[in-house]
Amino acid sequence: MHGKWTDEEDFAIVALRLGTNLSWEGIKAKFDAAFPPANCKDLESRWNKTLRPTLSPGLGNRTACAFDDYRHYRP
Repeated sequence: MHGKWTDEEDFAIVALRLGTNLSWEGIKAKFDAAFPPANCKDLESRWNKTLRPTLSPGLGNRTACAFDDYRHYRP
């Protein structure tokens, strides 16, 4: 179990998930290089339960929504 997630960790997960084509194993490798280690299950669970842009607004997913909007509607 990872424990409490920081804003920086959340941002990294969002950027790696939406900004790359990496698998969860690839995301884990990049994540672990910059932060305390987390397993793939923890990263995927954080994404699916809190960060994913398709979740209802206000669930802590504002960063993912902004990142996703930028990917689709950037100038």
